[in-house]
Amino acid sequence: MRTDRTEQIAAAVARDLGVPDLPERLAALDASPLGSLLLAVYRAHAARVTPAALSAAHARAGRYQPSAVDARLLHRADGAAYAAAAAFEALDLAPVEPLGACAALGGVDPNLVLGALRGAEVLADPTVALALEAARRRTDRAVRRAVRHRFCTSARCVRVQPIAPPLVPHFRLFALVSAGRDPGDHRFEREEIVTHLSAWLSFAAGLRAAGFRVGRAEVQLSDLAAVEALLRAQGVDPAEVRAVAAAHRIGAAEEVLRGRGVVLPSDVRDPRRELGALHARLPAEAAIRLDRVLASVVPALAGRFPGVAVRLDLSRLEGLGYYPGLALRVRLEGPAGWLPVGDGGFTPWTQALLADRKERFLATAIGTEILCKVYGPAPEPPEPSVAKPRPAP
Repeated sequence: MRTDRTEQIAAAVARDLGVPDLPERLAALDASPLGSLLLAVYRAHAARVTPAALSAAHARAGRYQPSAVDARLLHRADGAAYAAAAAFEALDLAPVEPLGACAALGGVDPNLVLGALRGAEVLADPTVALALEAARRRTDRAVRRAVRHRFCTSARCVRVQPIAPPLVPHFRLFALVSAGRDPGDHRFEREEIVTHLSAWLSFAAGLRAAGFRVGRAEVQLSDLAAVEALLRAQGVDPAEVRAVAAAHRIGAAEEVLRGRGVVLPSDVRDPRRELGALHARLPAEAAIRLDRVLASVVPALAGRFPGVAVRLDLSRLEGLGYYPGLALRVRLEGPAGWLPVGDGGFTPWTQALLADRKERFLATAIGTEILCKVYGPAPEPPEPSVAKPRPAP
C-alpha cells in the first residue's frame, strides 16, 4: 500500500513522541472526542500566534488572499448565469459540508480538501453539496417518484493541492445540477443534457451582451463508458490512462496513447459506420445511449442554437472513472483562442445516497472566475491628459 507524504510525517511525529501507533489510536476515536482534542490543540497554537506571524502567513499563502478579479465583474458574470438558469432553483450554499463528502462521493483524496474541525470540510466542489441537498429532498419515496429537482448556485471553492498558474487555491464556480428518477429510454439523460446546455449557451449569449469578449461556442458530448471500451479494444487498460488524465495535465494522457498507436475519434456523426468493428466492442447500454443522444440531443441543440457546433467526442480522457457514462464540455472562443470553460456529466452520487439504482444525477459547472480573467471586457483606455493652463502671474 502506498504511503504518502502526510502519512510519513505523521509516523515520524508519532515516533518522536514515543507513541508509534498514535495516528491509528487517534483515528479510532469517535468524531466528537477527537474534535474536542484537536480543538484544544489548535486553541493552544492560536494563543501563540503573534500579529507579525499572522501578517507573514497571510502574505505567504494565496488561500488567504482575495481573488484577483474585481468583485463587480464577478457579480456581472453571476447575474448573467442566474438569468440563463431560470429553469433551476437558486441556492446559496453553506461554506462547509460534512467531513469526507468529496472523498465518499467523488473519490477525491482528503489531502486535496481543506478539512475543518467539528466534522466538516470547507466547500471544494459545490456539486457535491448540491447532491447532498437533492438526496435530502428526495428521501420521501413519493417525492422521489414524482419530482425532478434542478438547482443552481454560485460558490467560492477552496482546493488544497499543488498548483501552478493559472490555477489558484480558491476560485468561483457556477454550478447546475439535476436530480430525478429514470423513466426509461434514457429520457432523463437526454432531457437534462439539453436543459443544462441550453442554460450554458444562453449564459454565453448573456456574457456577450454584458460586454464580455466571448465569441463562438462549441459543445462536446462524450460517453466515457464507450471511451473505456474503445481503449480496452485497442489493448489499453483505462486505469493506466486515468492515472495521468487530469484537467491540469493537458495532453499527458494523449501522449501515452500516441506512444501506443491508439486512436480515438473526436468527431463522430455515425458510430456504427465510423467505429467499424470497434462498435461491436461497446457495451450495449453505451451503444444505445450514443444512438439516442445523436438522434435527439444534437438536433434539439442545433434547433435552439443554430450557430453552435455540437459534436460527439469519443477521444475525451479526463473524467475516466469519475463519470461512468455521459459527460459534456463547453468551449468558448475568446482573446486566448478556444478554451474549455464548462464541464460535467452524470455521476452515481444520488444512487449511493438514496440506495436507489433508478436515481439519476447530472452535475455541470463553469469557472466564472477564469471567465472574468480571460473573457472579461477590455480595459477602458486611459483618458488623454489635458495640460492645465498656468495661472496668470
